[in-house]
Amino acid sequence: MLRNISISVRVIGIISILFFAILALAGMMSVTANDAKDEGLADAGEVMLRGEKEKIKLGVETIAVALSYALKGVNDPKTQHEIIERYINDYRFEDDHSGYYFTYIGTTVFMHPTLRQIEGMDLGKTTDANDVYYVRDMNEAATRGGGFVTYLFPKPGPNGNMQDVPKLAYAAYIPGTDIWISTGVYLDVIDVYKEEMGKRMSDSLQEQMAIVIGAIAILLFFILIPLCVLTLRSIIMPLQAAARTAAQFALGNHDALIAVSGNDELSDLGRTFNKMCTDIKSYISNMEKATKEQERINTELSLAAKIQTDMLPHSFPKFSGDTMIHFFAKMESAKEVGGDFYDFFYLDEHKTKIVFVIADVSGKGIPAALFMVIAKTLIKEQMFHHSNPASAIEHVNRILCEDNPQCMFVTTIVWALDLSTGDAVYANGGHNPPLLSRKNKHFEFMELNKALPLGVDDTCKYQLCFLHLNPGDKLYLYTDGINEAMNAAQDEFGNKRFLEAANKYRSLTPDEFDEAIRGEIAVFCDGAEQSDDITSLAIEYWGPIDQAPLEEVSK
Repeated sequence: MLRNISISVRVIGIISILFFAILALAGMMSVTANDAKDEGLADAGEVMLRGEKEKIKLGVETIAVALSYALKGVNDPKTQHEIIERYINDYRFEDDHSGYYFTYIGTTVFMHPTLRQIEGMDLGKTTDANDVYYVRDMNEAATRGGGFVTYLFPKPGPNGNMQDVPKLAYAAYIPGTDIWISTGVYLDVIDVYKEEMGKRMSDSLQEQMAIVIGAIAILLFFILIPLCVLTLRSIIMPLQAAARTAAQFALGNHDALIAVSGNDELSDLGRTFNKMCTDIKSYISNMEKATKEQERINTELSLAAKIQTDMLPHSFPKFSGDTMIHFFAKMESAKEVGGDFYDFFYLDEHKTKIVFVIADVSGKGIPAALFMVIAKTLIKEQMFHHSNPASAIEHVNRILCEDNPQCMFVTTIVWALDLSTGDAVYANGGHNPPLLSRKNKHFEFMELNKALPLGVDDTCKYQLCFLHLNPGDKLYLYTDGINEAMNAAQDEFGNKRFLEAANKYRSLTPDEFDEAIRGEIAVFCDGAEQSDDITSLAIEYWGPIDQAPLEEVSK
């Protein structure tokens, strides 16, 4: 609503409101003066009462400590009485000397400097005009470790007559004895002080109100209003100029700037606005360049991702058309391009021996993708040259170690399967253990020999292992993007969930099985960003039924 009113009208309105507010304030000050005085007197009374409490408490506890040292080792009541009398008999305080100390044992008077005739008397049943058993209450307060008691007690009046006046007492035991000591003050002195203070406050308040009202009137009419008018002009005019310049800039005139003079906040605003305009102009130019560069990078990344995808074999019908085997493979990169890869190819022209490869390059993105291309090419080349997975990855390892300044590495497992017999040989290069299911029985993790990834140590030797597959046996090769997939809470999918999911879907075909596993991971991650590449290769062997199984060995 205020945005529909100009600043000048708003400032004039504020000045008018301020004027009437000052008039109202003057009236309220007169009305509330007495209330403020009464509240001040009440607070003063409370402060004085707290002061009196602190005074008598400090006095009692100080003398009690002094007497405890004086009475140390003294057990004779007569001697104790003499010592206490020597300390407190002549001690008085207050302007009218009405303050003194006295001692009791239980509710029996032990030493009283002004009423010697009551020493030895038990005053436990003595009450004041309000039926307060003040001696008994003081004894209980001292027993609790010290405390205050209020009661009525006679005090000589101005004409010499005795009158009951409220009295505040504090009692505490003398440490190391069964004697408690107390003193008290009459509270009527607080009322007298409050009355005198109230008169002084009324006189002072009236004088101050007259001075304040006069000063406010002078300040308002001779200083504040003229200053507001001048300030209003100094604000409105620069703001109007800034608004006109901003409108020109918004219409496309990026060279429009505010004429700045002075050193106040509006001048700072003008300089800041001019700098903002210059920065925006530069930003727009840089953004145009950056947008073009980003578009070029995105195009190149898309092309790189397509090239990488195209490098992986996808001709499943060509292979799965073979009646002896059915398999499916898939790679999902965490970024535009990734470091995981899989591969499969025949070793012979008769298509009886097939090689399966799955690998995971350290890191992600373009560096991993480049390393992946090298590793994939080398593994395939060496398998055609050696036909022995262990020998092949040993040669690949040495080649990768020769020139590897970034210390990248790749985990892999390479299989060579004779489709006509079911005999398989494989070598592990530090990769995750595959899942193996015998004739649709439960999947289990294979026990693999430990080995370093490729690219770490050029002297590393890799073991050639043997495994016979029977018709109906299934293998599932994968990278750690599966079992280490994480949800938003940073919990991993884990081997346990992985194995449970695999056994849940073990009767499915390879492509259906792989899709089901990835579906379980998606449900677990619940929309969390993919943290690593996910690559898998599902294999089901349909070889000759009458083939006798060979003993699984390693050499």
